[in-house]
Amino acid sequence: MSSTAPTPLSWPPAVREYVRSEQEDAYCRLALALKLGPDPAAAFARLSRGGGPLPPEYTGLEPPTEYEHPATYAILLHALRGLRDAWPGPDTPVPYPASLPSGDVNARVVTEPKTRAPVIFFERGLMHFLHDFAKLIAWAAPPLSEEQLYDAEAITRAPRRYTMPPEASRSFVGALCAYVGAGTASAAGEPVPHPLHNLLMAAMLTGLMDRFVMAHELAHVALGHLSQRPSPDQEYEADALGLAMLLRAARPSGGLWAVSFWACDLTLSCFHILNKAIGVLAFGAAKLRWASPTHPDDLSRRQNLRDSVAGLDPDRSRAGLEAAAELCGMSDSLVQRLWEFVSPDLWFAHQKGERPSPLWSNRTDYYFQPA
Repeated sequence: MSSTAPTPLSWPPAVREYVRSEQEDAYCRLALALKLGPDPAAAFARLSRGGGPLPPEYTGLEPPTEYEHPATYAILLHALRGLRDAWPGPDTPVPYPASLPSGDVNARVVTEPKTRAPVIFFERGLMHFLHDFAKLIAWAAPPLSEEQLYDAEAITRAPRRYTMPPEASRSFVGALCAYVGAGTASAAGEPVPHPLHNLLMAAMLTGLMDRFVMAHELAHVALGHLSQRPSPDQEYEADALGLAMLLRAARPSGGLWAVSFWACDLTLSCFHILNKAIGVLAFGAAKLRWASPTHPDDLSRRQNLRDSVAGLDPDRSRAGLEAAAELCGMSDSLVQRLWEFVSPDLWFAHQKGERPSPLWSNRTDYYFQPA
């Protein structure tokens, strides 16, 4: 994330009130599910506890409502501003980003009824969880300098290093289990430490992963999906346009192009880990199938991007494609090892009677079914 605070959006009163109403209703429902009474502020406080002090650059940033955490809002604005040079067309309106305790990694794009302005609601803890995942990957990946990260051939020549330090792994597993079980990764206590040997990679990945999530939703707006019935094909289309937006901004450098593609790939891998964790804590060792009629499973989305990447940017050099393949192969190995490490903890927690937070009720009721 950039150290400079993002420029605030000017919120029309009607959009601000609409967002506040949606957030208040969502937090009220969550408060009742958490047995806190019908008090939305209590649920907001429960999910907002911990996480450390707010960085100084965010202290002057005023969120649009009292149900928006300043750090979360700053992350969303950073992601939106970071796409300025890759905007999908002059007719695409600037959306208003906000968060909800939705328990759905797929954001919701709506139009405010009075102004018809697009509003994108993101799951309120998702970006922070993505940042934890990015830091863990940077811990395990070989340290790369700024020059190497911008040089595709240097990436392919880098020594392979696929080892996750125990401290970083334990911190991420704690964050994952807390996010699934308590609805907020900050409940884990110890955050994933910053990889001091690989800070630039961690920073690049967090920023690019944020932008891909934002670009995917912006693509739904640009492609006219808001007026259509949701479908899996729309998700593939939004992934492709979101990826194209990031790659367009990375044209000057084959290395940055490869890292940008890798960040999109990692985002879908992170979704996959999170959804699997929710499924295991909810259903234990039962074999599950993905049952959403509107969204493909995360690995299908990831494979679709890999299959189409050459066509998305036909001018990209072979070195860039090889660097992207090297990075994705490395993270595939890391994600598999991570799952082997965390799955027993989740299964034993299920055996002891622990279940996902009520935040995730729509995932367990709607996305998973016994095979």
